[in-house]
Amino acid sequence: MQVNGEKSKIRLADIAEDVGVSIVTVAKVLHQTGGKNARVGKETAAKIRACADRLQYCPNMAARQLAGKSSGLIGVVVDSCAPQAYYQMLSKIEFYASQEGYRIMIAQAHEDFARIKAFARDFAAYGADGVICLAHSYPGESEEIVRTYSENGKTVFWGTPECGGSFYSVDHDLLYTYREVITFLFEQGRRRIGLLLGDSLVSRSNMQQREMGYRNGLKQYGIPYDSGLIKRIPFAEYMDEHDTMDVVTDLVRNHGVDAIVACNDQLAAMALKNLAALGVRVPDEVAVTGFDNIDVARLVTPALTTFDFGYEQIARELVHLLSAQIHHQDIPVKLRKVKIISPLIRRQSA
Repeated sequence: MQVNGEKSKIRLADIAEDVGVSIVTVAKVLHQTGGKNARVGKETAAKIRACADRLQYCPNMAARQLAGKSSGLIGVVVDSCAPQAYYQMLSKIEFYASQEGYRIMIAQAHEDFARIKAFARDFAAYGADGVICLAHSYPGESEEIVRTYSENGKTVFWGTPECGGSFYSVDHDLLYTYREVITFLFEQGRRRIGLLLGDSLVSRSNMQQREMGYRNGLKQYGIPYDSGLIKRIPFAEYMDEHDTMDVVTDLVRNHGVDAIVACNDQLAAMALKNLAALGVRVPDEVAVTGFDNIDVARLVTPALTTFDFGYEQIARELVHLLSAQIHHQDIPVKLRKVKIISPLIRRQSA
């Protein structure tokens, strides 16, 4: 359609005229309006969708909001420097959202709390039916971010909000997982177990949970706690084995570790390279475990023993909890917080 030489916005009426049907019929196919009184055959529906694609039809979101219709949009907010695992999870969220008939709109910022909170208003302005928040766990800021998204509409959080409350959330059971890794290593005869943790604002809370699970595991088996065995590595956008060489050397040479538990597969892979450079045999002298089960875990030598992140299950649960809110389903408070148990993937590094 051209108006004064410029392309104008395609309307339902334009599609109806092109296909030779009523506007009500087009609306039934593209917006699921009209109820049972508007019946459309498969062939006609296919023609309408093909025409909409050809004419590059875009729904008028403002008009749909005024009419009380669903936008079919889900907002997702994520820290732009979040771990690689978050982006694999994001692709699964998009897949399961599409299975439910939703498209996703992604907003990113790195530790810019004003922008992260502003995204809640942006999603509302675009008529998003709900939001999946992957960026809220920041010391001193978490409570206000959670409150902003909760007040703004239907929201589910990745990671349990630290401020408490009956929010919808999905999270790893890190206390259980890190007790389990100590059990696994203890049964192999390991007693000097080092812990590599990442250090950044976005990860601080779940690193604390990892450390607590680790310490609970040591206590369970009567292994003395030694703060010198815990090392924190500042997370950066680009990292390689040089970022961990000093701490791994210290763990091996000065603390005599026989196992290293890394908070993710990237740090574990870096530790494997450090140990090889030091001439330390893995797993004979030092065992290594990771967390995430990203592709690199299978490709390093030796292949990495790790805990699976659970991308599929997490994405399903996030989309399910949000869809339930959108459709006003009553979910008991005790079922609004889903804990994911990460299975151990045994390979050659431990």
